[in-house]
Amino acid sequence: VWNKLNTEMGLAMPKMLAPETTGFNNVGSYIGNLDNLSHVYGYAHHLYDCTGDGDSTNGCGSAPDRYLSNMDSFKSKYGNKPLLQTEYEHKPKTWTDAMNTALLMHNSLTVEQVTAYLYWELFWGKGSGLLSLDPKDSNYFAVNPVYYAFKHYSAFIDSGWQRVDASTNNSNLRISAYISPDNQKLTAVIINTTADTDITIDLTFKGFSISKGELYRSSQTKRCVRRGSYNRPGLLTLPANSITTLVLSAGGG
Repeated sequence: VWNKLNTEMGLAMPKMLAPETTGFNNVGSYIGNLDNLSHVYGYAHHLYDCTGDGDSTNGCGSAPDRYLSNMDSFKSKYGNKPLLQTEYEHKPKTWTDAMNTALLMHNSLTVEQVTAYLYWELFWGKGSGLLSLDPKDSNYFAVNPVYYAFKHYSAFIDSGWQRVDASTNNSNLRISAYISPDNQKLTAVIINTTADTDITIDLTFKGFSISKGELYRSSQTKRCVRRGSYNRPGLLTLPANSITTLVLSAGGG
């Protein structure tokens, strides 16, 4: 396929990804048998297998941290090229499902350091997909909780943005941050994984002066709702079992 496209299109041919396996367990054997690695722009895989999970068809969607070892190993071995998670879906209907999706995205972006994370079903039948439709009922339309978990990343981080270092000394929090190519916009996503404990953190920013910002939050009762402005470093309370996204603009620095 690469030879055919290259002959007909030359430099205009699309970038090629490989091997698009269902998960980590067999990805190495495919990469090891590729004829010419220079033909491959990046390594792509799905997340439908996971050691120790009872449901092999759905991977570890209900226990995202079970992927951590495989993610770290894959990054160490194949991180010389862009890595992409190109297909995965898991139960989308409850807030627990949404939190698990957010954690899986966080782990993929920060541990494996993928350059793209794709959710398999934007629209699907009843009970599936980010958005559910019913082919037999044109009036049926449902936005599933997982949609909002995905939105905390996809709505506020654009193509070409780069992840920057973000850390916390609280093991119950997961934080990641992303900056625009012109260094004038910064998005931070913070997940409070505790079941019933609000956590207050003292945010500081190095090399980024905030001129204005907005705060969006999802929880058991809220769905990526704008909770007001955020225009300075300082204390921020993160409700239990929630996702918070800060959308920030620089002050010219």
